[in-house]
Amino acid sequence: MMQRRAQMARLLKEDEKYRGLPRQLVRASELVSPASPGHFLRQFGQSDRDQIENANADATVTQALTLLNGPVYGLLNSNRSELAKVVSAQPTPAGKIDALFLSTLCRYPSSEERAIALEEIRANRTKGLGNITWALLNTREFMFVQ
Repeated sequence: MMQRRAQMARLLKEDEKYRGLPRQLVRASELVSPASPGHFLRQFGQSDRDQIENANADATVTQALTLLNGPVYGLLNSNRSELAKVVSAQPTPAGKIDALFLSTLCRYPSSEERAIALEEIRANRTKGLGNITWALLNTREFMFVQ
């Protein structure tokens, strides 16, 4: 376990892709497992591996508060997050919306969702993309993506 933590610390310092990023922005597969208590993955049901089949799939108040007020939204909107890079690489507002939906809900938006999102982008530009991201992260559908 200590060796894995040392490898993670080295990765965050040496790999250009991760240099200076908080640990919440790296892939779950690159983290020590189980994650430390209080980590995003643990809050969202990752097993502590003390018992077989001890993961939790039930929604909790802590999860809702983490999504509504926690650091996740700020980290995802960071220019260095993979989500921000994928979205900003899209040349059109419709492409940006598709990227947000695919990245968060693993599906394309419906025509009604696309119209609402396009209106938000027209009204608020870059802030509109952040508003859409926040809204998608706080849907019941996001919470239960399997």
